[in-house]
Amino acid sequence: MVKQLPRSLSFSNATKSGKIRDLLVAGIQWTRDGIGFLAGLTVHTIVLPWLALFPQAFLDILNQILVDRFMQKNLEEAKVLNWCRTARPLTPIQVLGDGNCLLHAASVYMSGTDDKDLALRRLLFRAMREDMSEEMKQRWDRQCRARNAAVPGHLEYGSMEWRAEWNIMVCMADATPNPPEANDLPYKSLEEFHIFVLANILRRPIIILAEDVLHNFEGHTFAPIHFSGIYLPLRWKPEECVRSPIVLAYLQQHFTPLLSQEEAPAPIGLATGEYAVPLVKHDLT
Repeated sequence: MVKQLPRSLSFSNATKSGKIRDLLVAGIQWTRDGIGFLAGLTVHTIVLPWLALFPQAFLDILNQILVDRFMQKNLEEAKVLNWCRTARPLTPIQVLGDGNCLLHAASVYMSGTDDKDLALRRLLFRAMREDMSEEMKQRWDRQCRARNAAVPGHLEYGSMEWRAEWNIMVCMADATPNPPEANDLPYKSLEEFHIFVLANILRRPIIILAEDVLHNFEGHTFAPIHFSGIYLPLRWKPEECVRSPIVLAYLQQHFTPLLSQEEAPAPIGLATGEYAVPLVKHDLT
């Protein structure tokens, strides 16, 4: 009897993954001002073993069930990923593509398990819906107005229209599944501002590596991609935050965690690079 391979890292040990999710829920806290955040697991980072140590047959299986080869190939060819020789290579890990991949990716990066129970998704939605001071809405409003003003012949929105757009942004974070007749992903896909909110919930910077433009099947560019960048937890004091960032990749409306590998043990060789990610592009812009 052949044992079926797990579909992702978090499916490799369902019991342990369930316990980790319970710890995550137990770490949800709220300030007196009503700001929700996650404590405990946010300080951790998953590191892969040195994969080259495994026999090739087993390594082929790992690549099949663990590594997002499509993401890795495309971003490396675009010189978005692993172009810096002094930094340790990053490996994109497969996560579910159900519309909740941003939360899955962040959770796997910290704990090795996905957001299957939607705990992070619900916290994200509640944090945006209960933004009593409207601080997040004001940040979103400034960002949208600045981007809108940069477009020639842009439309001028009134206050009611901006309010309606913000309500749409909040509703996108809802953990309620899409109806089957929608013929869409189970959950609504999230946008750049949701990453900023997540960074503040985790009190940890998030770095997104992605191409700047969207290409069609012929390789021509036809739309900008705004996800790439550094998202800082600006609602918190520096001493209240985790200093090491969460590093995710983005391609074709899908997020994956980018994990480092452990250093090869002696006597295999020297260190394989720094645990770091470049904050500039390959052309140093």
